[in-house]
Amino acid sequence: MYIYHGSHIQGRSIIEPYVDSTGKHGDKPYVYASIFKFVAAFFSATHGRNWTCELSPPDPNGVFTLKEKFINAFDFRYKDRAGSIYVMDCCNFKMEGVPHLWYAGGECVSDVEVKVLSEERFDDASSFLYKLEAEGKLRIERSHQLLHPDYWERWHQNHPVSALEYRSMYPF
Repeated sequence: MYIYHGSHIQGRSIIEPYVDSTGKHGDKPYVYASIFKFVAAFFSATHGRNWTCELSPPDPNGVFTLKEKFINAFDFRYKDRAGSIYVMDCCNFKMEGVPHLWYAGGECVSDVEVKVLSEERFDDASSFLYKLEAEGKLRIERSHQLLHPDYWERWHQNHPVSALEYRSMYPF
């Protein structure tokens, strides 16, 4: 059985464990992957991270929803951002005994480096996700909410962004 790892870094032959920037697994380094390609694709672009979009558990038909948290957040995170989906053997991965894994998303981890079997590259993560949506593998839900200034202020404290990038989110 194969599993998938999404990354904005292309051309890897080995994925090494790293400490998750959200801190949900403490200081323990892992290689993160999913049994679902579209879940890996969600994590292939890191710009704005969880401040921009979220992936909801599947509906009764088994379809996940990628939700924007504010207007243009999807484009801000994924448009024109290159990435890769890495295919790996599942033999070194586990789902049990690791707190805070997202089981509905098929998330699993390895605490050792993992050899890449193949790589699927793309130049635009948004187009790649739209293709997966067209295949019925996920639903993309756009927001009609303007970004609350306090929300942006909190995000911007840890993620400096140029005024040009901010304006691209709100073209009006």
